[in-house]
Amino acid sequence: MRITWLYTSEAGVCYELLYRRSSRLGRPWWVPKNDQEQLEALQAIQKLVKGIDAHDFSQRHTEQIKELRRLANVVRDLNAQQPKQVEEIRKLTDVVKNDLDALEPNLEQLAQNHQEQLKFLGTVEKLVKSISTQDFAQRYAEQIEELRKLANVVKTDLDTHKPNQERLTQNHQEQLAALSAVEELVKGISARGFAQRHDEQVESLIEIKSRLEEISAQQPDKEGMMQKHEEQIRMLENLKDEFNTQLEKLESAMEKFVQEQQDKEYLKRKHRELLVALEKKQKVELTSQLADIRQLLDKIGNRQHSIQSAIPEQLPKLRDENAQSNTLNAESVELLSKLQEEKAGVQQQLQYVRNRLDQTTRDLEEAKSPAQDAKSENEEAQRKIRDMESLLEQRTKSLDNAQSRTTEADSTKESLEASLATWMREMICEIN
Repeated sequence: MRITWLYTSEAGVCYELLYRRSSRLGRPWWVPKNDQEQLEALQAIQKLVKGIDAHDFSQRHTEQIKELRRLANVVRDLNAQQPKQVEEIRKLTDVVKNDLDALEPNLEQLAQNHQEQLKFLGTVEKLVKSISTQDFAQRYAEQIEELRKLANVVKTDLDTHKPNQERLTQNHQEQLAALSAVEELVKGISARGFAQRHDEQVESLIEIKSRLEEISAQQPDKEGMMQKHEEQIRMLENLKDEFNTQLEKLESAMEKFVQEQQDKEYLKRKHRELLVALEKKQKVELTSQLADIRQLLDKIGNRQHSIQSAIPEQLPKLRDENAQSNTLNAESVELLSKLQEEKAGVQQQLQYVRNRLDQTTRDLEEAKSPAQDAKSENEEAQRKIRDMESLLEQRTKSLDNAQSRTTEADSTKESLEASLATWMREMICEIN
């Protein structure tokens, strides 16, 4: 009913527009959703207020009065010119008077509507004044305080990462010490020592041969010597079989060692691939983080909540990457310890082979004819041992290469961590 009644005036149209706006928004039009919508509502009210001007009402009323006076003058002229139409003119005058009487309530209604509009504008002004700048300043101060708390949290996380970095450095130093120890152990097995012992054995065999020739020349009992010689041959054959068995065991051990070395090389390759992937991932994440932070700094006036949600998302990622690095370093330490154990086992086997070779040499001193066969077998064993030494040297070189790559990866990781820490400190300083 009220809306229908208000259609009779321009104020009613304004109220109707405000009513429709409230229906569309689902709430009273004077309750703003945010600062931007509040500004739009105030601008709309300002336009409506400018469109409703009391001067328009008074101007239209003046025009109507002028029109009525013109009609009265016309009636007066007609009354003067045509006396017969006086009665009709009087009727017209009554009609005009009635129209004037009918217009007076409308004028009162317009004045009443104007008063209501003034009251409404006063209410709007009070609502606008209630939104003071102190509220905005208070909210801005609260947001700054939240940003400072967030910066303190980030600083605390960086402080917690420092012991992890120190532990990584210590593990790296231990790895370097273990690799240097392995290198010394490998270098201790020198081909020169084997060659020197081989020459000594050849000289001893030559001396044995000369002694046997002297003994055979001095002792005429050749049948006894032949019998003894056959017994020595059988004993040497038994020793040869035992020596071949030991060589087969040694070859199987070397094959196992080679297979384990290949497995270790595969693990090291995977380790390097993981380090490269981790480095790329850190670079990509750092690039994305820098871009996000630049955008957040450009919009820090109106995007504080985005900063609060972006930085905590990056902290778990950094923790996960640090845990992955610790896991990789632990695996490297385990691999080095296993390698040291395998080196010790190989050295024990080599020592056992040397002992058997020495025993064979002592047995060969009692024989003459199978000396050349034993010498060839000894040379074959020496050749296999030299092959083993060359293989060990190759493995040592591969270990050195792996150590250098690990060192480069650690240095790259340390530089990335240092750059990340510097960037976080700069961001904290800018926020403070």
